[in-house]
Amino acid sequence: MAYNFKDYAPLKGNNYFRLKQVDLNGKFEYSEVKVVNFNLGDVELSVYPNPVTDVINFSEAVKSVEIYNLQGALVLKNETKAPSINVPLQIKTGVYILKATLPNGSFISTQIIISK
Repeated sequence: MAYNFKDYAPLKGNNYFRLKQVDLNGKFEYSEVKVVNFNLGDVELSVYPNPVTDVINFSEAVKSVEIYNLQGALVLKNETKAPSINVPLQIKTGVYILKATLPNGSFISTQIIISK
């Protein structure tokens, strides 16, 4: 069997992952732990305010912004050269993962709260 998972907000350095398999009778077991190292470099980008109401600001201009819900579905993709983006009305209050790509191609991922 094959499984896949995309971590939209990995931590810098070692990240640890494992699966929990639950049988129909409620018994469960864990897979072996897998270690993935994310060398995120020295990307420093501030995202504010958090919680967000209608505008997300960045400490510098970004190339693109993607916002994902906690199920991993893309809810917003915005190509921009500005240091801020407007949050569309159709994005509801909740917790999201924001991925911002910088002009040099590096990116940051962070959790944001949208509060409308």
